[in-house]
Amino acid sequence: MSRNLRARRLVAIATGTAALLSTTIAGTLSGALTGPTAAVPGVPAGTFDANSVGWYSYRDQSSTQFSSTFTALKSKYLPVDIDIETAGGYRVGSVWQQNLDGRSWKEKRDLTDAQFHSEWEAAKNAGMRLVEQETYVKDGGRRYAGVWVQNKEGSWASHRGQTNAQFVASFNAHRHAGLMPVDYDEYLTSDGVRYNSVWVKTPARTGWKLFRGQTSAQFSSTFDANKATYRMLAFDSLRAGSGQRYAGIWITNNNHRSWAERRDMSATSYANYWHRYADQGYRVVSFDRYQTANGTRYAAIWRQNSGRPDWSLKTAVDNRVQQETSSTTVPGIRVAVYQNGTPVYLRGFGTPTSVTASGWTPPTSARPARSARPSAAYSPCGWSSRAWSTSTTRPAAGCRRCRPSTPTRSARCYPTEGASGTT
Repeated sequence: MSRNLRARRLVAIATGTAALLSTTIAGTLSGALTGPTAAVPGVPAGTFDANSVGWYSYRDQSSTQFSSTFTALKSKYLPVDIDIETAGGYRVGSVWQQNLDGRSWKEKRDLTDAQFHSEWEAAKNAGMRLVEQETYVKDGGRRYAGVWVQNKEGSWASHRGQTNAQFVASFNAHRHAGLMPVDYDEYLTSDGVRYNSVWVKTPARTGWKLFRGQTSAQFSSTFDANKATYRMLAFDSLRAGSGQRYAGIWITNNNHRSWAERRDMSATSYANYWHRYADQGYRVVSFDRYQTANGTRYAAIWRQNSGRPDWSLKTAVDNRVQQETSSTTVPGIRVAVYQNGTPVYLRGFGTPTSVTASGWTPPTSARPARSARPSAAYSPCGWSSRAWSTSTTRPAAGCRRCRPSTPTRSARCYPTEGASGTT
């Protein structure tokens, strides 16, 4: 992000007013277990966190490519996450889910401060609420993007360009009013770090925590301490003068469905993990592209999207196939098990190092790496169109079947966080 541009601050509260309280920021900010049922992308409710739902995710698309994706999906899907980064060129990442309750929504990008405020007001007056916002620099000026959905949930709030003190005050006011954060971003300006956030009424029986300003080691410790009872809702990372810092919103995993999070991944590593988790029955719910001292890195959060992670014979099949492959010189094998026409098990096994370097990158999925492309659309496709009947309406057009073979190790089907994209 450019450091010579001054971000103008906009603070907007959609419903009601709240007194802003002064306090000192803490490393961990927690929410109360109160509030009526609400639904936002990722929060536990049938509309946005269904046990199984059609989905698509894309990364590194150009503006034109994203526009084409938007046109193709807008009638039946809605974006639950959008990520725009301009370091090294304009690139868009997005995550889409079926619009299960048919609610209206809109997405706008490349807006000036004034244009975003105008869209914000128009959406609020039309009964919509903001669920996702982005800021970035384009053509020498700061730009904004946002996703709004029809507001069926009630009170909400959003902020842009806040200082640390302003954010802390808003945090305390919204927590006191029974709201929780569902989107959080940090970015650099010529005046220092600024903060964006979106809030909504906390769902019933849901606890939440916000961790920010953490080092990699601190983030890993937080992950280990919370993964048993919480799941990640959102992730953010910023390279600042003090080094790489990480933030995350956590909510109680009330339905106990599996999830996973990976960060600091290269493009190839992300592509491989994407395929691995898709095989295991997960969908992407959050995506981030960010800059580090080692270049561009990716992070994502996955959510269980089928019964495959819970199949009772999964471990037994894992062990049996591993026994067979370890006693042969076969580079790899791909296994699919169907029960009454439904895939209950999909996994690849093998030794990627025994295959030519042009095809695979260990220790992840040994499908052909497609991350060398300037853009890659990761829509559910793979073993066959039938294999994805539980995770999408149909395979994406143009998806090719992938050659068999996979890793020496696979990701576990319970919360696991990979430092630098490795297990």
